Amino acid sequence: MKRSAILCALLALLSSAALAVEQGISKSVVKITTTTTADGKIYVESATGWAWQKPTTVITALHAVAGKTIIEVRNHQGNTTRAQIIKVVKKGDLALLQLDKDLGLVPLKTGSADHNSRETFQVIGYPHNIPTMVADEIKFSTSFSGRPTLNHLIKDTQLETILRNQGYPVPETYIFRLSSTIQPGHSGAPIVRENGVVIGVADGGLKKGTARINWAIPAQQYVTQLSNSLETIPRTNSRQSDLFSAKTYISSVGAEIPVAADTESISDPSGQITVHKVWNASLQDIYFTLEEDEQNDILEIFEDLSEDEAVYLFANLHYDIYEDYNTGVTFAVPEGAEVTYENGAFVVSLGLFEYAFIPRNTNTFDEAMQLVQLFAGNMLTLYPDAQLYDEDDEDGDYNEQWYNLAKLRVIQEEGELKFYAVGGEALGENAALVAFVSPLPEVLSPEELVRFLSFVVGLEIISFASY
Repeated sequence: MKRSAILCALLALLSSAALAVEQGISKSVVKITTTTTADGKIYVESATGWAWQKPTTVITALHAVAGKTIIEVRNHQGNTTRAQIIKVVKKGDLALLQLDKDLGLVPLKTGSADHNSRETFQVIGYPHNIPTMVADEIKFSTSFSGRPTLNHLIKDTQLETILRNQGYPVPETYIFRLSSTIQPGHSGAPIVRENGVVIGVADGGLKKGTARINWAIPAQQYVTQLSNSLETIPRTNSRQSDLFSAKTYISSVGAEIPVAADTESISDPSGQITVHKVWNASLQDIYFTLEEDEQNDILEIFEDLSEDEAVYLFANLHYDIYEDYNTGVTFAVPEGAEVTYENGAFVVSLGLFEYAFIPRNTNTFDEAMQLVQLFAGNMLTLYPDAQLYDEDDEDGDYNEQWYNLAKLRVIQEEGELKFYAVGGEALGENAALVAFVSPLPEVLSPEELVRFLSFVVGLEIISFASY
């Protein structure tokens, strides 16, 4: 199939406009850089903090600063000073820093918010060790089983064991579940209303498939406990800082620190829609964080392979994970494949294979589902004689999560039969649209078949960071 046939049918991208940042907040939020040594190497990590009560006291996430050899604070003008931890609230994973010198910071006030609030807030900080402060929209996920705790997200996971052994934050900690994505380096960042009042503190995330589940600490619940806290300050490095920090290796103390993690991104010509390469993982790593039904979908793809072949692929198929921060949609792209933006879609061309994906934002779940249906239907009209690749395939069904009208179709393009998959997924008001074309598996060499399987598996593990 010619690329123009796919791309000309793809729909234009949409984006949500971010709220404006209160000008005064830039004088309150700081970038925090920590240095520590492990295994003979020097590591720096970045986080975010904000002034509270005094110009010389700053709040950040405890896991970002615990056990660090050096804590350095920088304001929006580039002025820096060292800092020390003076108080902690372990249950809320919060630390209060005392600055060595006054940077002229303006303390922020705290307020409360309902855990099911439908307001749109902003997280203000320095994700991925970027040099300039940015603001991103934040919304809460609805909790139908009462006030959410951290254990609602991490129960029976390795992280629950880590946190219980470490002692902070405890799984019983009250949280705000975030339906928007926070990034490494956001730890400790204030989540604010338009008037600049801090209602939450960005704390962390947990991988689930290819996406992260995000949470924040309620400010009114835990920040206010810092003033009178007499808790012992942890002196060792936190375990979860490795899970959700912008961490970089440097050759020596004082060496230039590169921007970490989010070094690759691709945007549409307007610059409003951007996908970021946020991490890399083997299929095996992704598989063990998926829900059971999602795991079964992947196992079905490999059911005709021998056990040795399946084990090899699980360990050796690696993916670059691209995320659209606006919608929270993540796409799994075979490792090393170049992603470009062409004619309304993000496109991967790798030898015989072509894959196109689009993150979209709408106003409601129904609109998102209609968009996926329209996309799949329009794409299928290009090939009215398309046949199911497997006559027993029932993946044409419609349900609340997945709409895959034309998956596993056989099409004829320029006299050649090809494998064709098109469809998408919707969650909340967001949608992910995908299209994939390749020669039929039966005509592929063993090496080409491995590449084919890597794309097909990638179609199955589209995720949303807004779970």
